[in-house]
Amino acid sequence: MTTKKVAPPKLPKDFSLYPRANGHYAQKIKGKLHYFGTISDPEAAWAKYLVERDDLQAGRTPNRTDEVRVIRQHRTDFRTDPSSVARSAKR
Repeated sequence: MTTKKVAPPKLPKDFSLYPRANGHYAQKIKGKLHYFGTISDPEAAWAKYLVERDDLQAGRTPNRTDEVRVIRQHRTDFRTDPSSVARSAKR
């Protein structure tokens, strides 16, 4: 079984991320490889890189976005509230 590799689209010269064989864009920062998004969506990968770049270059863990916090809170609420489990089972 062979898989067809997706070729990355043409990118601007200042696009410093490079495509990896696993289908993601990556950048080596402070000796560690960081992944920023899939080859199919270079704009999202570039946006994530710009948001996290300063923290990574300073040696800090990047701040999580509010979306991740909201999703994590909803997951916690769902796990701790038995009535929400019953409500979701009725659907």
